[in-house]
Amino acid sequence: MLLPLLTCMAPGAQSFMLYTCIDYHCDIIVPVSLDSHERAQITQLFKDVETPAEERQRIAQAIGLFERLVGPKNGTLDDLGRNPSDAPPSPKGGQLDCISESTNSTTYLKELDRSGLLRWHSVNERTSRRRWLFGVHWTAVISDREGVQYAVDSWYGHNGKPAIVLPLQAWYKGEER
Repeated sequence: MLLPLLTCMAPGAQSFMLYTCIDYHCDIIVPVSLDSHERAQITQLFKDVETPAEERQRIAQAIGLFERLVGPKNGTLDDLGRNPSDAPPSPKGGQLDCISESTNSTTYLKELDRSGLLRWHSVNERTSRRRWLFGVHWTAVISDREGVQYAVDSWYGHNGKPAIVLPLQAWYKGEER
């Protein structure tokens, strides 16, 4: 069972707690605090955003920035893209699958929304696609004001790389860019 996606104010007022997955299937959850300087870096990304397309680009960058800020604190700094066979799941965590990636990305997106940084998009629940018998893949999802849904998929890239953001219907078909 996955922990509810949430953030909360940490004691001390200037930092926020994010509950992050650190392993395959999100079995291990670690709280991570971002200080005011780290939050300012994220906020800066959304300064002067003028279009929905530009906001999606900034969302992709923000997911990567969250990963770079959170990774040293929760042990996922060296997370490799996809599920490489040479990086088997560790009992201590650190390598993420799409379940954990999509859960973390949704947590980060909800934090962006809660902070008032998303002007043209809202955050949806995660979704999955099934392409083969055992080929289930999960992603975070946003919707624009017109109701068009977009996949926000950070699983394909190494930790800290921008997420892939593309129309959800294209993602369902297996597109990666």
